[in-house]
This record gives sequence, structure tokens and C-alpha cells, in this order.
Amino acid sequence: MSDWDASEMIRRLRSVPGLVRAAAADGLRAGGEVVLQESDERVPLETGALRSSGKVSVDRAGLKAAISYDTPYAVLVHEVMDNAHDAGRSAKFLETALMSRRDDAAEAVAESIREALR
Repeated sequence: MSDWDASEMIRRLRSVPGLVRAAAADGLRAGGEVVLQESDERVPLETGALRSSGKVSVDRAGLKAAISYDTPYAVLVHEVMDNAHDAGRSAKFLETALMSRRDDAAEAVAESIREALR
């Protein structure tokens, strides 16, 4: 009898789609955290409540990630461009963080999938 077991190989190959989906979801969370960290460095500070409300949510079934801030004024602070902010802090803090770290976020997804397939 050979050391090679076809049924085991088939079983492992059938598990790949599930492994890849789970790894992709984990990677989306890791990538989202990269963007959130960058955004937190840009978010205007008054009391720190806005920065503290930031979070990453992942829809594992739909393979979607969202980065959000949950205060009543989050959208206003993000969108109003003519407010004065401390140096390094600005409106569009989440948008600019996403644009500057999108490659790193994508790499987090890819690395998670590579790791799962090892």
C-alpha cells in the first residue's frame, strides 16, 4: 500500500474553499485594523470619544469589512472640510487612511490566505 492516500487528498482539497473563505474573513479584519489604526492617527481629537468609537466589523458570510466610528457627530467631523484641527488631524480621516493603507490591507488578506494554505 502506498503512503499516498487519494481519499485523504480529496478530503483536504474539498476543505480548501472553506479554509480560504475563513482566512479571507480573518484577513479582512486584520486589514481593517491596519486602516483603523491609520485613521485613528488622523482623526480630530477633542475629547477622544470619536477615536475611541472606531471599530472594524466583518461580514464573514459576505466577505465584507466595514470600518466605522460611532458618535452622533462622526459623519460631520469626517465630511466638513473647513473646520480647524490640530496638526496631523483632519477631516476625511477615514477616507485618507483607506487610500494610504489599502495595499497593506489587501496584503493582510493575501497573507492570511497564504498562511491557511500552508
